Amino acid sequence: MVLAISLWENFICSKDKGWKEVIASDGRGYYAYLPSVFVYSEIGFDSIIQREKEVYPSVQAANFIVDVDGEPVNKYFIGVALMMAPFFLIGTIISLATGVPPDGFSSIYQFMASLSALFYLFIGLVFLQKLLKLYRFQNWIISLVLILILFATNLLVYTVAAPAMSHVYSFAVVAGFMFFSAGYFKYQGKRDVLMSVLFLALVVLIRPLNAIVVLLLPMLAPDYRSFIHSVKLFIRSGWSYVFLVVGILLLSIQPIWWYVQTGHWLLWSYGGEGFYFSNPQIFKVLFSFKKGLFIYTPLCLMAFFGLVQLWGINRIRGVSALVFLLLYIWVVSSWWNWYYGDSFGQRVFIDIYPLFALLLAFLFQWITGKRWLIKAMIGLSLLLLGLNIFQNWQYSRGIVHPYAMDREKYAMVFLRTGQEYRYIFNGLEDIPPYKTNMETPIRSWKNDFEKEEQQWVTSGRVGVELAHSGSMVSKLNIDQQYSSALMITQDSSLFGEKDIYARINALIFETEPGSSKEMNLVISLADSADVGYYFKSMAVDEMPADDAGYWREISFGTVLPEIANFNDRLKIFFWYQGQDDILVDDFSVELYGRGDR
Repeated sequence: MVLAISLWENFICSKDKGWKEVIASDGRGYYAYLPSVFVYSEIGFDSIIQREKEVYPSVQAANFIVDVDGEPVNKYFIGVALMMAPFFLIGTIISLATGVPPDGFSSIYQFMASLSALFYLFIGLVFLQKLLKLYRFQNWIISLVLILILFATNLLVYTVAAPAMSHVYSFAVVAGFMFFSAGYFKYQGKRDVLMSVLFLALVVLIRPLNAIVVLLLPMLAPDYRSFIHSVKLFIRSGWSYVFLVVGILLLSIQPIWWYVQTGHWLLWSYGGEGFYFSNPQIFKVLFSFKKGLFIYTPLCLMAFFGLVQLWGINRIRGVSALVFLLLYIWVVSSWWNWYYGDSFGQRVFIDIYPLFALLLAFLFQWITGKRWLIKAMIGLSLLLLGLNIFQNWQYSRGIVHPYAMDREKYAMVFLRTGQEYRYIFNGLEDIPPYKTNMETPIRSWKNDFEKEEQQWVTSGRVGVELAHSGSMVSKLNIDQQYSSALMITQDSSLFGEKDIYARINALIFETEPGSSKEMNLVISLADSADVGYYFKSMAVDEMPADDAGYWREISFGTVLPEIANFNDRLKIFFWYQGQDDILVDDFSVELYGRGDR
């Protein structure tokens, strides 16, 4: 069924060009290692950058590339590419057999990327099933948990809609690591040690942060005595160190790649990104309507109650699971972009869904024997499953916004399906780049239109009685589409700077309801000959506004493009394509830079 959903969404429903969105977003970075090696025979990514400009002309080419000592380095790790490699090679064989150029980006490769994600979803569920059987849960509990983890979470959407991203792969290897580790604690078998080490290496190669799954080891043992005995046996056994060497060799693939490319064994590839460990956004990560884990995946909140049963069985195991969860939540909540960009729900928790599955199983085991409670919990679980599938569909159809939801928006589209609810929300506030000093602007301008301001290209300036401050406004209508524009040029403090964050505010007055739907904030960048090379348009309404006749404030937050040449012209203005008058007043722009500037 999941395969049918994937084919429908990626290759049938989306017509002839939809398949190009299979390897998309962060997935382009995880995948890029494969065509770089097997198509272009290079360790660097110069050819990938050029090819992406042809394949993805509507987005920034190779935005996953960061500069390290003049070398284009992929900020994403190599683990996903290693796991996708067999499917990439099959795609190459099919391409050669059918006469399709084996370029790494054709529909054949896109299909194989989808198939790869489905395969590892299956592998992850198989390991999860084996893990639950190892704990001797009843068959009905195992079946129910597997169904819920797949269909009552965002695991499905990140298998179908984002198959090249890391999450389903992390889900599979974490499940494998937990199964083989639990098997070792129970049987002390050599195979279990070897497989645990290999899966842990893959966990790190996909997403190094997930290495903290080693903290789950005490939970995976039957009891504390078994855990200590197994650890001592591991330390005393010579074959354990052989297996460790094998794991280290697998893990060394990433630093070897870096060294061959840059001359550095270790580097921080996430330049310009990082953690705010002293200011974790824990409440937002768990409970916000923007991306809260328990709002968009309430099954995870239910799973937390499984800790009670686990604690009752063995306190050491309960403490291990609780400590891991608290540490994981703290770390992921400390990431500078706590909502992790465009996504459905909190995608970073998909990686540890095997743990949530185990806790769910303990929860159902706890209430076994209480017939009325079992029926109630199963009913609630199925209700959450239906809600999740429905909201996944809403997300895929643009009803749930990928990053700009809030309580009011959530309530407006809750259980809604109509065409009129699609793509009605806009995100006006991007998160500031890492370490941006938002306390003191480096530059600021304000135009109340009472006089012609320096650095502003005056347009549509007229006197009206309705002006918010003074008597002058910038008046937009069918004959005057553009407001006065802030023009930045020959500014040495901004030229060549990256990650400049702009806060833009203005007051607008609509004379007729709904006219602002035709109004956008525009940021454009052109060279000295007025040849544009950057254009961004942002709708002024975060959500539908159907009233008029009063002044209301609109606010934006966005990262400005880098000014390539000193004489280039960056403009910020409003563009209106409607019929009725709209007035603009008190137009202000503040720019913020990094704290280490």
